Amino acid sequence: MKEQIEKYLKSFPYINDFLGEDDITLFFQKIESGKGVLRMLDLERSDDLEDAIVACDLDFNKRNFWPRKFFPERNELLYFGDDDNKERINAYVIDLNSRTSRKITDSPYVALFGISPDRKRMVYSDRFNVKDGMYQHKLYIRSFPDGKDREIYCDIDQDYKITWGRVAFSHDQKKIYFGVDYQNQRQRMNFLELDLESGATKLLLPKDQECSFPYFKGDGFERGFFYISDIDGFENIYHLDFKTNEISQHTFLSEENYGIGLSKNEKQFILLEYDLKKDTTTFSLFDIDKNKIKLSKKLNRKSKYSLNSFYESIWVYKNNLSIPNQIIELDSNLEEIRTINMFLGEVEQLSHNTYEYIEYESFDGKKVPSFITLPKGEVKGAVITSFYGGSNAYSSRNQLYSELGLVHLSPGVRGSSQFGKEWREHIQGDLGGKEIVDLSWGARYLEERFGLDSSKIGVQGGSHGGYAVLRALTLPQNYSDIKNARYEWGFGLCWCGFASLEHFYETSNIPDWLVYMLGPIEENRDRYIDRSPVSHVDKLSSKVFISHGENDSRVDIGSINDFIHLCDKEKKSDLLTTHIVSGAGHSYNKYEDKYRDHELLINFLNSILK
Repeated sequence: MKEQIEKYLKSFPYINDFLGEDDITLFFQKIESGKGVLRMLDLERSDDLEDAIVACDLDFNKRNFWPRKFFPERNELLYFGDDDNKERINAYVIDLNSRTSRKITDSPYVALFGISPDRKRMVYSDRFNVKDGMYQHKLYIRSFPDGKDREIYCDIDQDYKITWGRVAFSHDQKKIYFGVDYQNQRQRMNFLELDLESGATKLLLPKDQECSFPYFKGDGFERGFFYISDIDGFENIYHLDFKTNEISQHTFLSEENYGIGLSKNEKQFILLEYDLKKDTTTFSLFDIDKNKIKLSKKLNRKSKYSLNSFYESIWVYKNNLSIPNQIIELDSNLEEIRTINMFLGEVEQLSHNTYEYIEYESFDGKKVPSFITLPKGEVKGAVITSFYGGSNAYSSRNQLYSELGLVHLSPGVRGSSQFGKEWREHIQGDLGGKEIVDLSWGARYLEERFGLDSSKIGVQGGSHGGYAVLRALTLPQNYSDIKNARYEWGFGLCWCGFASLEHFYETSNIPDWLVYMLGPIEENRDRYIDRSPVSHVDKLSSKVFISHGENDSRVDIGSINDFIHLCDKEKKSDLLTTHIVSGAGHSYNKYEDKYRDHELLINFLNSILK
């Protein structure tokens, strides 16, 4: 077992990679001696990740880390993160000369941030209150070098609330632009223009063009700007003209894309489209002339690719269910120049399955898009991803399942994001409902195809997926009058999940997500209670493996502790195998924590498969 675990833990020491805007500086974390060490590599000198130098002396296992912008002229890296994995998110700057980090904002949660093109001002949001599942923010502008802050906007009395994203400055730097969300509902987002001198504001999109998450591309903002919107069902490229207020649509996709990038000089767009059924990616390069785009190059490649970055060079990821992550540079003809493996060892040692795209029919006749991986040896059982499934992406845990003889079904159950707006919004107001029943029908598909007994079929997931696991295991038989809604699972695997929707609403830093999923709690409290696994512990009959970080701020461990306590009260403690990770947050990267998690998981699965 030790060799089996170490193979995966030691083969993937590189995480959280970020390519700087200079196209030659690659940042990534490397797990070394139990620490998360931030390193940087000059790609003009070497492609070997082992040649990277230390960028900062902090241990990034102890903090969240989301790199945002590299300033090569000052040798500084801007990132969003926290100090203690508590998700008190702020902006930080690393001085790459001294390898030190300093906090440049001090807020409960910074969601919005931007720096002016002349580097003399920055704008950031300060979340000062959460009320009834809605955030309240103030927006500040800081001038350099004096470092003084000035409040420029407050959304407490506004219908449109500040949301996550970046602040862009106008060409003359007298105005700023940022995303806003109507009543924090995650459904009607718009762009707001704010005049820095007068304080006047203006919504830029007509209400019939508002959607769940439009975002702008580029930094021009002189005559208008390009942006991405899924208003017609899938993400497409649009342009807003400031002079005429006209919106023009430039692509007309009817499938999800895997990356839309605008070059640094705003002269070209690149678009990646992945065909799930054919397992091919189409690369399209567009030239831009006077805000019009024209196709210049197009080609297809086998396998799945997604966009990494597009500044002056084009960088993409290649990654599928059988191939670990690779970063690939393309030339202007979209030909591959070089490949950087984000793993150690040979692919053959890390790939133990084959995969295929399938669609199975659910309870109401709807087809659930899915990927399925098949072990190269004997099929002994199966496991289904409860949520965040339906994607063709490498996972060392999936490879471990294959080595143990488990088929892995990854369904894009209703509510999944990569199959268009209509499919994604099926879950709205129905969290813990029909998407859970989709899993039951997926299990029955596996029974029929592989001749498996239900005792050998399990369900696994993390975070939202962890909740879905516990919900599936405790789903009442007569749920919503759907015949055979409940499935008698053989086992469940739950990472960082939540068992009480009320508790999650009260303790999480994203209560608006739950409001979007199930409606305001004041009007839907009975539904919050009924769809919580803690309310149906008496229905639990399957063995379940539960792993959770003790200091998880996004998903507080309290409701999992309640679930464990209720299992003991119902005399079901023998069904539980638990791994409570001391000091860990919503994810954990310490080698010893990962090793113990794998060890417990393998022992648990072997006991099921005997």
